[in-house]
Amino acid sequence: IGVKLQNQDGTKLRFWTIFVREVVFKILWWTVTLGIGALVDFIMVAVREDKQTIRDIITRTEIVDIEGENVKEEYYNF
Repeated sequence: IGVKLQNQDGTKLRFWTIFVREVVFKILWWTVTLGIGALVDFIMVAVREDKQTIRDIITRTEIVDIEGENVKEEYYNF
């Protein structure tokens, strides 16, 4: 979809970082808070300039747009 997950400092992303981000802070956080956690995440993305959620801040990860480069490569390789 043209985005990738990476560490904010550029180091290699580890399995446990992804596990904590996706399982603990996404599934469990949203379930335990009965969906309020999901609402908080959506509000944070809408309001914050850097578009980070609580799980991004705690795990020090970020979502980066790479679509432009992939589209160029696919177009020129076609």
